[in-house]
Amino acid sequence: GAEGGGAWRQRGAGQGVVTESGRRTVWRPHLGKGPGASTFMRRALAARRLGSLPVAGDGHNRLSITHVDNLVIAVERALVTREEGAFNVADADAVTLDVLLRTMLRRHGVSDSLSYIPRSLAWPLAAALEHVWRAARIVHAPPLTRFMVLNLATEFTLHRAPTRECLRAVPRWSMIAQGPTVP
Repeated sequence: GAEGGGAWRQRGAGQGVVTESGRRTVWRPHLGKGPGASTFMRRALAARRLGSLPVAGDGHNRLSITHVDNLVIAVERALVTREEGAFNVADADAVTLDVLLRTMLRRHGVSDSLSYIPRSLAWPLAAALEHVWRAARIVHAPPLTRFMVLNLATEFTLHRAPTRECLRAVPRWSMIAQGPTVP
């Protein structure tokens, strides 16, 4: 999940909403982006070394991304339809990690150079860094964690059919297109 500016959105969304009648709806966004949700990009920019961003995996894995406005659309539709349940919320199309990172880096005006670290090496490296950080009592997270490896080097696409069918919620925003899409 996110931390910092967009954390309250994702934490609140992941925990769910309880209505006056006691009905519960749980939201499951992934890699939240949009106004106020800047943690992922801030960490990526801070992790750049010698003009390149080290990344676990090979970049070919597809990821679902959730623009915060698409989450708002789903919440609004749940209120209108009064449906309850667990709903995955994401942009219409999953993208590869490579496309996502290069697009985001270019938008921030920096080199889109990526240095891939095979997952088989990234996992033990992340574990070692976590151990060193913990032993040294360093407050902030290490530059690579097992959580990061798991979330960025693994295929992670959300099944959105219940969100489309029950809520009739159609994503309008695309992170890659950087704006509304035609429904």
